[in-house]
Amino acid sequence: MKYFILALVSCLCLIGCASTIDIPKAEKTPSASSQEESSDIEHGIALNDNGNYSGAISIYEQTLAKDPDNVEALYEIALSHLRNNNFSKCLEYSLKGLEYKSQLRCILCVLAGSALDDLGKPKDAIAFYKKGIKENPDIYITYFNLAITYFKLGEMEDSEENFIKSIKLNPNYSSNYFQLAQLYTHQGKQLQPLFCLCRFLTLEPNTDRSKMALRSLEDIMDNGVTKNGATVEINISSLLDSKSPYTVLELFLKSKTALRTEENNANKPQDELRIQNLNDLFGLLAEDKDKHPDYNDFTSKYLFPYFAEAYKTIHSESLLYYIFQNGNAPATLNWLTKNKTKVDNAVKWDAGYKWNFN
Repeated sequence: MKYFILALVSCLCLIGCASTIDIPKAEKTPSASSQEESSDIEHGIALNDNGNYSGAISIYEQTLAKDPDNVEALYEIALSHLRNNNFSKCLEYSLKGLEYKSQLRCILCVLAGSALDDLGKPKDAIAFYKKGIKENPDIYITYFNLAITYFKLGEMEDSEENFIKSIKLNPNYSSNYFQLAQLYTHQGKQLQPLFCLCRFLTLEPNTDRSKMALRSLEDIMDNGVTKNGATVEINISSLLDSKSPYTVLELFLKSKTALRTEENNANKPQDELRIQNLNDLFGLLAEDKDKHPDYNDFTSKYLFPYFAEAYKTIHSESLLYYIFQNGNAPATLNWLTKNKTKVDNAVKWDAGYKWNFN
């Protein structure tokens, strides 16, 4: 069975309501699918995967008409209704499925939570996500959806905590880094979202979201540096009273950006210069840890070592060109074509990187 859960689209809106939906107790025993029912359900899954939600729902309805205790069909029809934006029907079938003793209870809780969040009941959604975690604490999407709901409510600390838990279960799920970058940006941070965006783009370099991420990355790199005629100005007023250990890295990046605007770089491709600056930043991370301030957050604990290792293994430059591909700059695309083997090796290195979440 394909356990694909449609993740919620993030938007910041403050919603509040009391919990009103009870989570059903698992008191019923589900039926086992017959060979014919299994075949029908597989057909429905194929239709669902091709975007034919109404066709899939019709098949599941026929299966449930003959076998109302088929929890697999209940799960699949709830999923199809969610993907078809019929949140009330998704909730209806999810609640029915939760009445059964089944290994699908965790996923059904996620479906119910997703539907409730879109129905404007975030407190209920949180209750279902937490129940899903209790049923099975090893499903990364549950923490991700819980983090999204907390973000909508403006509860940033809880949101960040659950994004991180999701990442620890699946460090290659790109949406976690995309959303975590938004969270850090909302908190007024600079380099934390930069590192999250870079990681997101190594996983998802060529989508509509990656275009947004690349623009955000460029904005962060250019922030605080302006050119007036022949003069380059660096605005460090926001850093003067900062006690953040990231201040050193921010100053380093701003100085690199300022150099990029000098006359002798005027005719060089901007993406190439940005890539050089980021590669220098990763090189700084690769230096002896004792030379740097004491960082103690998610980005420094887990993303610093990743990018430092990429630099040490001579893969960082290739990864950076790879993540800038959606900018469609001719020089970048040309470099990627000429250095395909290096890029393939960097992507292979990334896929085999051993994350240390201890």
